[in-house]
Amino acid sequence: MHRGSRLRQYGLFPQIRGALRSTAPTAAAPTAPPLTIGVVLAVRVVVVWHFDAVGHDGRLVRHPGQATAGQERAGGDGEIRRDRLRSGAVHRFLFENNSHTVGGMHLILVTSLDGLSRNSAAFALAEGSPGIPVVLHDLLDDGVVARRVHVGGDVTERESMVLEHGCLSCTVRFDLAPTLLRLYDLGVSRAIVGLPPGTTAENSIDGLTAVAPRAFTVETVALAIRPEDVEDQLWDRHTLFASGYTAVPEDSRTPGEFLIGEFLFADTVLPTRSELLPEDPTLRSRGLQLIGELAPHATVVDAFGVAGSPGMPDAAHSTPGHLGALGEYDDAAARARSLPGLVHTPEAPSEEFRTVECRVARPLHPERFRTALGAISEGCCFVRGNVWIAGVDARVAVQGVGPRISLIDGGAWSADALHGQWCRGTHLALTGDELDDDDIMTLLEACALTDEELLVLGTESPATARRDTTRTTNPEGAP
Repeated sequence: MHRGSRLRQYGLFPQIRGALRSTAPTAAAPTAPPLTIGVVLAVRVVVVWHFDAVGHDGRLVRHPGQATAGQERAGGDGEIRRDRLRSGAVHRFLFENNSHTVGGMHLILVTSLDGLSRNSAAFALAEGSPGIPVVLHDLLDDGVVARRVHVGGDVTERESMVLEHGCLSCTVRFDLAPTLLRLYDLGVSRAIVGLPPGTTAENSIDGLTAVAPRAFTVETVALAIRPEDVEDQLWDRHTLFASGYTAVPEDSRTPGEFLIGEFLFADTVLPTRSELLPEDPTLRSRGLQLIGELAPHATVVDAFGVAGSPGMPDAAHSTPGHLGALGEYDDAAARARSLPGLVHTPEAPSEEFRTVECRVARPLHPERFRTALGAISEGCCFVRGNVWIAGVDARVAVQGVGPRISLIDGGAWSADALHGQWCRGTHLALTGDELDDDDIMTLLEACALTDEELLVLGTESPATARRDTTRTTNPEGAP
């Protein structure tokens, strides 16, 4: 089974991420002060910093000998805080009362696990759209948020801000939103936004909406990722912080959990290439096929316009920067796909991977299911669905990514026919490359209550709880 053997061979896993490449220190142009809400204190820093690529652990570090200048700190009278709150109110007024605002500023959000994939995808999209700005944010150590704005290949703005409560959501609320509002006030109606690595698109959209409810229209949510890395990242047992993807020690998510969430939420996937690692056509094709299994709804676009990419359908190729080839963001559909337990599968299996759906009509014995769950999900890079546990009067949603699997309260069952998405019964979908259908079904069927157990537990009469155990592989249409 291929799990990043090529990356390990070259000793470059995890890949160098999010390097900020800068030239000589230059003073940033005067900008509107960042927006703050409540009592959170933001400290603006006019940047004269340089950042090296990464430290020994793969995370960004400040270049030795560089200093900060122009720091502003709120005094005891709190004047800076009040000024920023007034600034935010002015921005909101501009959006709510400006006659030329039709749906506000239009955004293409680029989400990613690493900064290099995000940067290359964002710049490739902007290449064919002269004048469209690319706004990039990176959350570094000690709550430092680094922001760059690129237009036509030039860095027009570079600034850093220190957040007292440095986290990914604060980055969106206290710097990204004010930056976009300021750009729009200057006449920019469309922008490509590269979110900080590890920041979910859903939380970012919620943060932007909280700051300015009618200011932004999201056109596309695109996940930028190097296909060769997908399988390794899904099986990474470490947290995002431990693997060097974020600078937030409290972030307990694994790389795989972040990726699955973004695959489900995004409408577009942008396969990227690395300048640091040699390309492996076989591993790249395998990764693209896995992406198709994980995100069958998504539009896969080669933003670099490279024809003949292994594993890429012909329709997925586009010229660099051709924004019209991207998918279209639908907020309701994206949030529905992200609900715990939802099963969404491709119409046909790929050569390397496939998804097996399993259904059991009877409730499952809690102890037998707990014991068998590890064997059922073994070798599966993605497990999702719902189980009916005897004695539990609610859906139990199953979410498994690589080595980690979780059971979540999925809410009440619906009253519709058996085996629907939220209807009483067990419905699991398992994605992998070497799945043994018979073994999975044998293990799952052995968890179902027997007639005798049904009578003892009083869950249902044997006449109504049929031993209906079925298996399907990538069926067409919903159940």
